[in-house]
Amino acid sequence: MSENDNKGCAKAISVRLDSSVYEVIESLANEYGTSKSVIVRLALDQALEKYLGNVRYVDQRQAKKINHNIVVVGNILEDIRRDIRMLGVNINQIAKARNAIQKSSLTFDEYMALIESAPAISKDDITILSRRFDEVIKKVGDLNHVHKNKP
Repeated sequence: MSENDNKGCAKAISVRLDSSVYEVIESLANEYGTSKSVIVRLALDQALEKYLGNVRYVDQRQAKKINHNIVVVGNILEDIRRDIRMLGVNINQIAKARNAIQKSSLTFDEYMALIESAPAISKDDITILSRRFDEVIKKVGDLNHVHKNKP
């Protein structure tokens, strides 16, 4: 019998695999709805990537690094989002100021001089104003409650 006579016949082979490799093969088979035998044959034929796409096995160390990088990229994107939002707020403030200047009889230079001459508000002043605001809101709420409960 020549070698060509056996070419079309499939032969069985038994292989022992490390449990982590077996789990990867089993996972791929389940994910793509095929048998473990097909996954192993594709891997041996170096056709696994063509058949399943860009499949790559990632061990725990690589997965931790990838997860870390995802978090870093996510944080960077969040910073960029916040910066873009702040720019948008600044652009809105500029647009409102321009509109206010156009509606008033002031020139831009007069308006800027007015802004620069305004007293600065300190952090302590803001804290005091915030506390006073909270007190007023509480009193209004208390008055509203009393008014609702009157017979």
